[in-house]
Amino acid sequence: MLTSAPGSSAPARAQAGPQAGLTLIEVLVVIGLMGLMTAIVVLTVPPRAGEAELAARAFSREVASLADQAVVRGRTVGLGEAEGGLSAYAYADGWAPSRALAGGEGLRTALTPADEVLPPDPVPTGTLLVYRPPGEEAAPEVPPPPVLFAPTGEVTPFAARFEGDRETWVVTVGAFGEAQVARAR
Repeated sequence: MLTSAPGSSAPARAQAGPQAGLTLIEVLVVIGLMGLMTAIVVLTVPPRAGEAELAARAFSREVASLADQAVVRGRTVGLGEAEGGLSAYAYADGWAPSRALAGGEGLRTALTPADEVLPPDPVPTGTLLVYRPPGEEAAPEVPPPPVLFAPTGEVTPFAARFEGDRETWVVTVGAFGEAQVARAR
């Protein structure tokens, strides 16, 4: 039972010392700090990439892989448009698509030739030679794909365009396989 000290008119509860709990100001400060930290986290998280951006970035990795394959295997590898998107091409008695690289539902892809990507200097020179063992007849020539990855590390410069529902991304590849991925304006 609570009693007051003799000679005091204040109740015993007021003299018991500091109260347990939080004041309204302390609660508001904590809520404000939590809101500030939440805002910082939300603003630092990058926005979700769209389908076109993901396809363009994956394609730039595929381009690097094709360039590496050509050098390691010592064989020319091609890149061109095929049904449903872009495909890698291999030479075996003529050029034929070997695997799909980019494309898909709701995604449009297009390959732009080198003369529209880079200035015409320097003019490419040389001829692509295909070795055939003696006595083997040449098959009817199938034209090579528009982009070639040579065993020397050279690449036919090109640009690949990826159009999604809301955005367009472009992968530009230079003469030595250096790829740049950028959002189209």
